[in-house]
Amino acid sequence: GGSTCDQNKVTVGTFSVYQGANGDGAGDFMSNGSVAMTGELDAGGNRICNVGEPVDNGDVPSKEYVDQFAIQKAVSGETIVLKDSAACRLRSFRLYGKSIQDGLPTPESPAEFQSAGDSGSIMVALSDGGIQSKVFTFPTPNGLLGMPVNSGGNYTDENGQQWYCDILDLFSGAYLQNVEYINAKEKEWTVNVSWSNSNGNCILAYYVTDAPYVPYALSNRLKTVTYSSIPRYYKEYEITVEKQINTNKSVIYISIPLTAVGEATNEAFAAYLESADIYMVIPKGETIQGFDRSTIIGDNHLTIYKPNTIIMTDEEVPAGISVEYIADPKTYIDQKYNDLQKQLDILIGAEA
Repeated sequence: GGSTCDQNKVTVGTFSVYQGANGDGAGDFMSNGSVAMTGELDAGGNRICNVGEPVDNGDVPSKEYVDQFAIQKAVSGETIVLKDSAACRLRSFRLYGKSIQDGLPTPESPAEFQSAGDSGSIMVALSDGGIQSKVFTFPTPNGLLGMPVNSGGNYTDENGQQWYCDILDLFSGAYLQNVEYINAKEKEWTVNVSWSNSNGNCILAYYVTDAPYVPYALSNRLKTVTYSSIPRYYKEYEITVEKQINTNKSVIYISIPLTAVGEATNEAFAAYLESADIYMVIPKGETIQGFDRSTIIGDNHLTIYKPNTIIMTDEEVPAGISVEYIADPKTYIDQKYNDLQKQLDILIGAEA
């Protein structure tokens, strides 16, 4: 047996369920479907499984059917507008990291980093542009970092700029870390003696990461450069990324004046880094942390508004946002028709 509830979850009646295999017997629910519902059925957040393909207008479609025939759209950016949106759940929702610096770094005047999620969390707001809105907050204990790259990125923003960055996947509950913020002294650096001797002015040292080759790194005191592997090109206080030939891993190279280090040895270089206060944002091998999104947002928060939805963050350094959603068919088709009509009017006016 069980109970039925009104829209305020107040019990208004009871029912009995007959579970006989042959569909016979008495009860409110019959296994042969012969007894129709007389009110709303509250599934309490549970799924209705194994439905057939819809035939009539009132039939429930399966997810597979919706995915096949629905008009699905994708949009990305810092503040995004979901045009022609239907009042249903998002199909995907990801946040992408970003790190910036104020000015060019030098050893004497370091340019410190700011990243999305530096406060330890990111607040995301959904709005219809009017009175309806909802806000939820996601934890970012290590920030949500990201570096601008010319190639090899895992996110492209609304301006076409690629980023290699951390990712928060709100649907899978995964926090993917692809970038790390470190003090250079935390890593084990190897002095390239032959390169250092060939250069003559700089000590060249490298650190092999676990990350795939990404041609970019940032530092608070070193200038980012994109030199090829030719020792004489390196100048004092620079950072770059080279590709390890046999593994395609990212190798971080930094160049420090010989006069500052003293000699081309690993020990002397490590001693220099102890007090150099050199910090870096560099690629790292992907690590995945899970989080329980159900404790942060309910399923209703992932339902967007009709006909338009605005999504944005409140961060000083805004995270990138990428979503996929279902468009309202009538609104979408009407808008496409109006756009085509405007183009046709322009063509007719040009020929007149």
